[in-house]
Amino acid sequence: MSPVSDTDGLRVEEVTPANVTAACRLAVRPDQQEFVAPVAWSLAEAYASPGGMTADEWTVGRHLEGVSADALALYDRFIALAEQCGPFSYRVTKTSITLKGTRRGFAGAVPRSSALRGYLDLTRQVSDPRILSSAPYTKRLFVHQYKITALDELDEQFAGWLAEAYAVGQGAHLAGPPAAAQ
Repeated sequence: MSPVSDTDGLRVEEVTPANVTAACRLAVRPDQQEFVAPVAWSLAEAYASPGGMTADEWTVGRHLEGVSADALALYDRFIALAEQCGPFSYRVTKTSITLKGTRRGFAGAVPRSSALRGYLDLTRQVSDPRILSSAPYTKRLFVHQYKITALDELDEQFAGWLAEAYAVGQGAHLAGPPAAAQ
C-alpha cells in the first residue's frame, strides 16, 4: 500500500508482515515516552480490535490533517507551552483536542486552516483581543474562547493564562471561595 500521507518526511503506511518489525522499532524521544504507547502495544490493541478506528473516532493526527504549516506551528507552540506547566493527558473528540490535568480538562485546541482556536478554563475573567468570549462555566470557573493567528500571540501573557488553566486541571479551583469576575 502506498503512504496515506507524507509531510516533511513523516509517512503513514499500512502495517504488513513485510514491515511490522521496522514499525516496532519506531520510537519517540525519551521525554515523550510517557505520552505514547510503544508501537507493539498499539499493534496488539489494533489486532484485538479488528476493524480498527472508525470514522467516528478522532485523534490528534486527524485534527492536524490538512492544516497549514502556520496553523501546525501555532498548535506545536501551544502544546510546548502546556508541556512547560507539567504532565497532562489528551481527550480527543470531533470538536476539540482537550488537555486534561489530574482532576479535569483545562484547555482545548482546534487547529484551523490559518489559526488556532480553543478554550481555557480560568478562575477569573480575562479581557484581551485574543479572547473571543468569556462566560461563567461554574461558580468558580470561566471558559474563555480564544483565537490565535500568529506565533507572537502565544506570548508570556498567554503562557500565564495556560499555567492558570493547568492549575484548574489539577483542582486548584476547588480550594477557597469562588473568584470574583475581573
